Amino acid sequence: MPSAMVFLFDTCTSKCAYCGHATSGKVLDNTQLTPYKDQRLIDKFLSFFEKRTDQNNRWLLMLLGGEPLLMPNLGYMIDRLHAVGNKASLYTSLNIGENNEAYKYLLASDPDAVDYIMASFHPEADAFEDRFFHMMEALKSQGHKVIFRFIAHPLRLHRMEALHKRCKELDICFSPYAYCSANYPLAYTKDDRHLIAQYTTNFSQIVQMENGLAVDRLQCEAGEKLLYINARDGKIFPCPNVFNRAIGNVYSDHLEPKKKGQGCYDPTTRCFCDINFQQSHVKGLDDSEHFNDEKHGYVAPKDNAALRKEIESRDFQFHNKVHRKSLGENSDDDRLILTKQEVRETFEKNKDYYHGDFRKGFHKEFLEP
Repeated sequence: MPSAMVFLFDTCTSKCAYCGHATSGKVLDNTQLTPYKDQRLIDKFLSFFEKRTDQNNRWLLMLLGGEPLLMPNLGYMIDRLHAVGNKASLYTSLNIGENNEAYKYLLASDPDAVDYIMASFHPEADAFEDRFFHMMEALKSQGHKVIFRFIAHPLRLHRMEALHKRCKELDICFSPYAYCSANYPLAYTKDDRHLIAQYTTNFSQIVQMENGLAVDRLQCEAGEKLLYINARDGKIFPCPNVFNRAIGNVYSDHLEPKKKGQGCYDPTTRCFCDINFQQSHVKGLDDSEHFNDEKHGYVAPKDNAALRKEIESRDFQFHNKVHRKSLGENSDDDRLILTKQEVRETFEKNKDYYHGDFRKGFHKEFLEP
């Protein structure tokens, strides 16, 4: 199944040390949501995929964010995807409350329209942990496939045992992934690595702990059956680690064909994104079987050393180098969340950002569908 990672809008604040996306220094301006209130925009965006959908070619759109459950017309988008045989998956912090319209839609809709829900437990979720687990339990009871995603920040490792236990009680997979910054994951201590290894369930976690794979001999489907898209400008990139060139645009219905035998579009990068392996886009390192098990419920930790040995036996090489700034990298390893005062100050500093030069980069179809 081809897949597309869709970056909807930016809801991160300046030193968000736990978000699954790049920190930005901006605070959400609600006007960022306005374009999605017009269903014509969603129709235009989805038409790119509908034209490329047939009996043998179904798409999975992985909606990232910031927070996709804030998106107006999310239910309309998912229903339209499903009507032609495509699906969505959602990456959410569940920090939206139980009265959120998108959440209520998920509890009342056909779960088959959503391939999986990746529920990321951020540090601020400590304040509403019981509600977080209650919401996951309700989604699972509705038939949704829910995975508990825990980014193994070095200041958060003490929480792993208790959170793993709660997930097991609900028959939900506890899935830990490496924390990403200019220093990490290479800066993990031996003890840190030993602790995290006790909860390993798939190949992707090991790849991320080792800072990704070298790409010089890698064969993958990025730019062909895997796309990374910013909904605001419509630009298509091969994957979330390759931004040196756009290869198409959803609003102009254009996608450059990948050259026969072409490897990674950027030989200086690393293959780091877990989605690449979970969706079987990397030749020789298909993690979809493990991931499919995780979607369906609790998975007991596997032998970390055996999984690592299996990766190495297939002649893959870990990147093992300090990497350049990329998606998901954080700037301050000593901070987990911002104070309310810091959020207010950041908002005042950046409140005009969205309406300035940044807005000039948006596609006209995004602003006027």
